[in-house]
Amino acid sequence: MPDSTDVWVTSFGDVVTRQDLTRVWCGECFGTGCVLGESSTGQVIALLCGECDGLGWFPDLPERPQGS
Repeated sequence: MPDSTDVWVTSFGDVVTRQDLTRVWCGECFGTGCVLGESSTGQVIALLCGECDGLGWFPDLPERPQGS
């Protein structure tokens, strides 16, 4: 079983793993804890999450923008 930090559930109930995502950003979290994420196919999806890092990016993704 994947670690819980490697799996998210989209707002549509789909399970997304870390490998499915290229980036996740949470500068605009909703009250429900949803954040926006971009899958490896470029599709923007809503994710449920409870924690974001200080940069507004979800902390445990392999690819994170540098600078900007």
